[in-house]
Amino acid sequence: MLSVFSLPPPRLFTLLSQLVTVLAFNFLRPNNKVSLAPAPSYRPQLNIPHPKIVYEPKVKYHVGNKRPPKISDSLFGWLPPLIHTKEPELLEKIGPDAVTYLRFLRMIRWMFTAISVLCCGILIPINIYYNTKVSKSPSQNVLLLLTIRDVRGVWLWAHVAMTYIVTFVVFAFIYVHWKAMVHMRGVWFRSSEYINSFYARTLMIQGVPKKFQSDEGIRAIFQSTQVPYPTTSVHVGRRVGNLPELIEKHNDTVRELEHVLVAYLKDGKVGKKRPTVRIGGGCGGDKLDAIDYYTYASIPHFYSYHLSLLNN
Repeated sequence: MLSVFSLPPPRLFTLLSQLVTVLAFNFLRPNNKVSLAPAPSYRPQLNIPHPKIVYEPKVKYHVGNKRPPKISDSLFGWLPPLIHTKEPELLEKIGPDAVTYLRFLRMIRWMFTAISVLCCGILIPINIYYNTKVSKSPSQNVLLLLTIRDVRGVWLWAHVAMTYIVTFVVFAFIYVHWKAMVHMRGVWFRSSEYINSFYARTLMIQGVPKKFQSDEGIRAIFQSTQVPYPTTSVHVGRRVGNLPELIEKHNDTVRELEHVLVAYLKDGKVGKKRPTVRIGGGCGGDKLDAIDYYTYASIPHFYSYHLSLLNN
């Protein structure tokens, strides 16, 4: 007789960890939101938020009408929105990429459910009957009685037929969801959000002749071809070299400078000692003033780039 505790330790640990994760999620979700504390008596108009974890940031910080559906604070309050929120609403709120991913997961879930029902409902009874009644396998392992290991003769044709049935099931699921994806893509391309988006009205042109490699030159190309849709703006892509790396270094340096300034000017009071930083790595290197170092280190990144542009 099989039981949960007869499973191998790795599978038992996985099952228990998943169960603990689900229970922890159901418990922590309604109890870790930002709520308003009672206002103090001397400031009745003031509401002070409790210092709790913000679990639903998009409920407060959403874009336009893309507010997610409201979830109650009950233990399983997240299930109704999960069940009743349909794909058209998801397409409007989270976009086609996320909807495609969710549809893929749904297809995989139902496809493997159908395959499991077919195989467990047909093949496993055949394997059990053959191993116990026909061959009378001496194996006492219950799991081995469920498998094809000792099946011989014409009984194997059931497994061959099931291979073709499973293949047909996979093709059927892929075809149905592919048709739904084609329809969903058409709906998205006709939506106002896509039509009014900037990337939907952007065209990249390559191989522009030398004499037309300017904003006005490209605009002249469009005017000469009499494109039915007017161009609102034209920009030439330029080779910026290592400018992105310099910008990233500059931002990192500014963040380090802000970090040391916050520590030095904590609570509006100047610290007794100026912060220092060790340059050179490890226990060696030079110990420098952190504020001066980060202040002057952020300047050369941009000056070196602009000087190179002027020299060229």
